[in-house]
Amino acid sequence: MYMYTNMSSFRFRLSFIGIFSSVNIRNSSRVSSRLFCSEAKSNDGSSPGIDRKLILDSSLQFVSQYGWSVKALESGAKAVDFPGVAHGLFPSGGIELIEHFEFDCNARLIKYLEDMTTRDNEPLKGGRLVQSAVEERLQMLIPYIDKWPEALSIKAYPSNAVGSLERASQMFDDIWYYAGDRSTDFNWYTKRGILAAVYCTTELYMIQDKSVNFQDTWDFLRRRFQDTRTFTECRQQAEGIVGGAYEFGSAAITTVMNLVGFGSRNR
Repeated sequence: MYMYTNMSSFRFRLSFIGIFSSVNIRNSSRVSSRLFCSEAKSNDGSSPGIDRKLILDSSLQFVSQYGWSVKALESGAKAVDFPGVAHGLFPSGGIELIEHFEFDCNARLIKYLEDMTTRDNEPLKGGRLVQSAVEERLQMLIPYIDKWPEALSIKAYPSNAVGSLERASQMFDDIWYYAGDRSTDFNWYTKRGILAAVYCTTELYMIQDKSVNFQDTWDFLRRRFQDTRTFTECRQQAEGIVGGAYEFGSAAITTVMNLVGFGSRNR
């Protein structure tokens, strides 16, 4: 039931085309502008002397107790000696804490990708890097796994969905970029759609997993990647068969035409 070779899964992957179309392949320097997104918001003139990033970082320790909520933000502010009303700096509430967490995770993932592709001892690349990166990124959810269903629900709100999808699509693009993908044709969308399907289904599996060290999740992830390889191989074989049939058909028609005289200049 988890195979991705059926048409419904393929249509699911293609549904991400509209999201990915707004994301261009960029080099690693593009990340620097995102690393300080939280600090930049504190310089809007409305809250001098208050470090938003410090409060957001502090608030993460209260997520396990209060969830992705204003209460967590209030407690985080108090923990770093700001008044509890400092949570008013985050008018959107819990989604701002989720955004901060995901931006931080994606920045750490890029550092991981850089390390894996530049290490002296057998640097990872291609499919091995993609699978390793997905597992690394999912492991970042473990400290908050009990509250992650709540985060998924908040991210799905209509007012939050676009930003959530943009962060996800940027993550998938980063993974493929470091894996060496430089495609500019339809494969660019297909690869990111496949990765999105694998990541999202594994994420949903993970929040229900009760196995030791989430071993069942990592086994599930490996099977999903094996499914995608099977799908890719079948697609390539199908394309080869279709291409070969077309060439054979064209050659057969040309031969018949020549035999009956249509291919001759002098009849």
